[in-house]
Parts: sequence; structure tokens; C-alpha cells
Amino acid sequence: ELAKNAQCIQFTRNAILNAMEPVRMVEIRNQTGALTDNLLYQMRQDGEGRWLFIAHGKEPYNKNISTSQDLRIRVAGNWKVTLYNTMNGDTEEIDHCFKGETTEIYRRMYDYDSLLLWLEPAQDTDGEVLEAASVSKEGFKTARTITVPLTVPYTLSEPNALLLDQAEYALDDGEWQPREEILRLDDTCRQKLGWPSRKAHVAQPWVIEEEAITHTVHLRFRIQSAIEYVGAQLAIEDAERVRLTWNGQEVESKVTGWYVDKAIKTVTLPTIKAGENVLEASIPFGERTNVEWAYLLGDFGVEAFGRYTRIVPAREELAFGNITAQGLPFYGGNITYHVPVETMGGNLSVHSSYYKGVLQSVSIDGGKEIPAVYPPYVARLGAVEAGKHTVDIKLYGHRRNGFGAVHNADLEDHYISPKKWRTDGERWCYDYMLCEEGIITTPEIIEN
Repeated sequence: ELAKNAQCIQFTRNAILNAMEPVRMVEIRNQTGALTDNLLYQMRQDGEGRWLFIAHGKEPYNKNISTSQDLRIRVAGNWKVTLYNTMNGDTEEIDHCFKGETTEIYRRMYDYDSLLLWLEPAQDTDGEVLEAASVSKEGFKTARTITVPLTVPYTLSEPNALLLDQAEYALDDGEWQPREEILRLDDTCRQKLGWPSRKAHVAQPWVIEEEAITHTVHLRFRIQSAIEYVGAQLAIEDAERVRLTWNGQEVESKVTGWYVDKAIKTVTLPTIKAGENVLEASIPFGERTNVEWAYLLGDFGVEAFGRYTRIVPAREELAFGNITAQGLPFYGGNITYHVPVETMGGNLSVHSSYYKGVLQSVSIDGGKEIPAVYPPYVARLGAVEAGKHTVDIKLYGHRRNGFGAVHNADLEDHYISPKKWRTDGERWCYDYMLCEEGIITTPEIIEN
């Protein structure tokens, strides 16, 4: 009996959509007129109105190349449409019009955009249908591209860092062993003392019963430098308990501050000489303690090639591109690029699409920072007086190259766990596997 009353159609996408057309509530098409296949929506009734949320359901092909869709969103019924901007809390009426018993909404949508729309019945108190907003056709003056120099001055938010993660070592009064990565030599020393390896699923230190520490691990770092440098700091855990010597001279373990984590304390070092410098650290070693990487801090540059590192002069200016090849391989703080511009007086916008960092912001002459973190990666600075100005583009850095699994050779392994720092076989290497960081392509500055 059900079959007699049923409509028989082909089992295809188009046939099903066509059959359901009379009861469709939302239809989204792109600029070609085709139905979109990369968006999801949810609609909820709220009193007399409705909330319509539209978001992407697929990762973009390449997030560093901005792509967009000019959407025509058709909703059953006549509605007054308000856009709720979930990024800044603003609300605004969005371009829409009525087509019979439907409302058409127009919007350009980039790769990571979403839309939160409030729909309220488009009737006044007398029951008349209200006029819909007209579709805006914003005009622009002729745009002018401002030339960006090949290199620009920059400011770091913290000292540069040389990672100290490989050292010769000795346990207690034993013989010095060849250079080894510190987490691996920590495991070797634990094995010699019959303690659990940190490779295994071991208890956290604070649940292990406290003990009287009777062992010492001695580390010897050989640090190469192309320059003499005064004012370096050593950042190391438990600095006040570590006995230090620098080029044979004992260093007072007086804590001067901390680096990244309050547990990683800093100590002032004597002058770094040009050539080889030897830092020795004697670290009290117990079952509850761990031997960790250390960092040499200062306003210098660092070279890192393969397993080789060296201190070099700091660059006066940076090019746009990977900072790991510009003296900052292990740097994890923020970088502000100071771009000099000369304007004719007009509206200024900055387009910076390809960056490797946590986020980026743009400001002019020390003013308010404007984020440019999602496609189309444009920061609109507004009207600017004619003359010389400085556009600051601030990249907020990350700690992956200084604290991440820099010796994991399996770059396709995206799962993060303690084992990632302790790989073996072909998945391990002593070379530094650094990731790109910086504003990778030169930003475009437009005046119109």
C-alpha cells in the first residue's frame, strides 16, 4: 500500500534533490550557479526567528593561497537577515533580497570563514512585508601598490637562543663518553643505575618517593662562535643546583631570571670568545630528576646546518622568508618586521597570506594591532596621511624549533607524545629537523 502512494525516482543525487525541492529550507550555490559541496549548515528555531549557521566541512587545499566563493544562499520564507560576526562581536545587516516566498542572501566566503545569521520575520506591525536591503556595489579608487624593500629592520621580543641538546657526558667519576643527545644519555645513565627508562610509561617524578641524591651527571658542551660576545645567559633547569664552568672558569650559579618556563632559570656567563668554548655542567642526578636540554641566550645570530651549530653576528635586517636560515633556527618568540612606506594619502591595506607562526597582526606607526590570520589575510589600516610611515607586521612565534621533537626524522608523524622525542632506527637523526617559521612571502601593501 505504501509503494502505491510512493513516488519512484532514480537513486542519484540529482533525482533525490529534485524530488525534495518543494520542502527545501536552505539552498547554497556558488558563483557558477552550482550547488556547493564544501559547506555544512545548521538551522534552529528561536521564538519567531531562526539562527542559521554555515561553516566549511572540508580542509582547504592550501591555506596559504586564499580562495573564496561568492555565495547565493536561498532560504524559504521572507526574512530580515542580520550577520553576527563571531570574531569581533559586531552585528550588521547583510546583503539580501526577496524572491517570491524566499530570501536570497549574498556573501563572499573565504576558506576559513563561517556565517552566523539571525533571521527574523520580515513583517512590520501591520503585517506588511518590509523592504529588503539592496545589494551593495562598493567602488574603489585606482589602487597603488607600495614597494616593500628586499630586507627590513626587525625587533625580537626576547633574546635569540642556541639549543644545547647534545654533549659529551660522564656519570659520577666514570670516563667521559662521546657526544650524545641529552634525553638519550639520560636513559643510558638510568639504565646503568637500574632505574626505569624515560622511554617507558613511567610515573611522574612527583609521585616517586623523595630520595637523597648521590649521583651526578657531567655534561660537556663544545660551543663554536664566529664572534666574541659579552652578556650571554645560560638557561638550564635547576640552575641554582648545577655546578658550571666556562672555558675552565667556575661560574657562579646566581639565578638572574627565567626562560619560557619558570623552571628553566638563567645564569650569566663569562665572555664568549671567537672559536671553541667549553661549557661544563655537573647536575645532581636522582630517580626523580631528569637531565634536559639547555639554551644559550643572547643578541647574536645562530647557524644550524645538519648537526653543526655556531654563533654568528646578529643580522641587522631580515628578508621575508624562513627565519631558520637567517640566524634564528631555534628562536621561538615574536618577531616584528618594520616596513618603511611612503604614502600619497589614502586608505592603506596589507595583504600577508603566507606565514608560519601562531598568528600575525599589522599596525602602523605604533598604533593598534589588527589581526590578519584568516583568508584573505588582509588588514585594513584605514585612511593614512601622505608621507613616510612604518608598517609593523608582527609574527607571533611558536616553540617547536626550540622545544619540539627536532630529531624526529619521520615528518609524516603528526601524533604528539613523549615517544616522539625518543624515536629510534630510521625515525631518529642527530640532525636538526626544523620547520619553517616566519612571514614566508613578501606582504603586499595597497593604497587606494
